[in-house]
Amino acid sequence: MIMTRTLFASGFAAFFALLLGACQSGATASHEESGRVTVVFEHPENFTDFKDSLSGTPRGREDFQYILGKTVREEASRKLKEGERLLVTFTDVDLAGDLFAPESMGGRVRVIKQLYPPRVTLHFKLTDAHGAVLKEGDRRLMDASFMQTTSAADRDGDLAYDRKLLRDWIKAEFR
Repeated sequence: MIMTRTLFASGFAAFFALLLGACQSGATASHEESGRVTVVFEHPENFTDFKDSLSGTPRGREDFQYILGKTVREEASRKLKEGERLLVTFTDVDLAGDLFAPESMGGRVRVIKQLYPPRVTLHFKLTDAHGAVLKEGDRRLMDASFMQTTSAADRDGDLAYDRKLLRDWIKAEFR
């Protein structure tokens, strides 16, 4: 009985070590791919509209940071040349739509209307492999016709209009 437990424990330990190694190697590869693009959200608690409910929650801000940050990292990684690095700092976000539901109903319904376009204010810096600045600037992004310019395929997933605004900016800025 003791021998069986020992074998099971050592087998479990080996499996856990193998799993940990696989996760670490995956994280390293993922980090290298997105290591060229750094995304910073400067005081997101003060952004114009970066809320998952009328009062907003830290978890909601974290989710939105993840979604928008991932969009920028993935899209920019495709555009950058070998050795280039990009730093994008979000200084304000006003998500497409607005929250209208009363707090008693959870305040979690975002109503999308043409009146409430996605807006993003950001600073970016593109550097070469030696750290020399290739391009830098501040941008105020807005798509007033977002409901007409976003295809059905682009409307899939959370923050679809906001993600499209960022993808369009990256495509235009880093040709």
